[in-house]
Amino acid sequence: MNAQLSFMQSETSENVSALLERVQSTDPALPDFDEDNKLESWGHYQFTAGSISPSTSLTSWREVGSVATAFKLIVAALKTCREARSMCKYAGKTKVGGFLSDVYLEQTLVRLEQCWLSAGGVCSKTNLSHSCLTSYF
Repeated sequence: MNAQLSFMQSETSENVSALLERVQSTDPALPDFDEDNKLESWGHYQFTAGSISPSTSLTSWREVGSVATAFKLIVAALKTCREARSMCKYAGKTKVGGFLSDVYLEQTLVRLEQCWLSAGGVCSKTNLSHSCLTSYF
C-alpha cells in the first residue's frame, strides 16, 4: 500500500467516515459505557453502533476512498486494542481470555485487504503477517 498512496482515490463513504470517527473519538474515560462495553469488551460499541461495522461499511475500495483512510482505520483500531488492555490493567484484571477489540482489528484488516485486492491493489505477503496491510508496519 505504501508504494500506491494515490491508488484509486475517491471520496470516503458516509458509513466508513462514521465508523472511523466513532473509533477515533471514543474516550474510555467517559462514563457513558455500561459494563458490557468496558474492559475486555472495549471496542464493541465503537465498531458496531448504529448498524455500522467493518463488515457492513468496508465493502469496496471505493467505500474506503484512499490509502490514508485505510491507515487511519488501522491506527484507530490499534488504539482501541491498547485502550482495552490499559482498562484491564488499571482495573486489576490480570487474567483475560481475550479482547473483543482484537477481533474487530482482525476484521478491519481482513475487510480492508479484501477491498484492496478486489480493486486491483498489489499484495506482498510476508512470513511475519497474515495480510498485505500488516506487512507495511
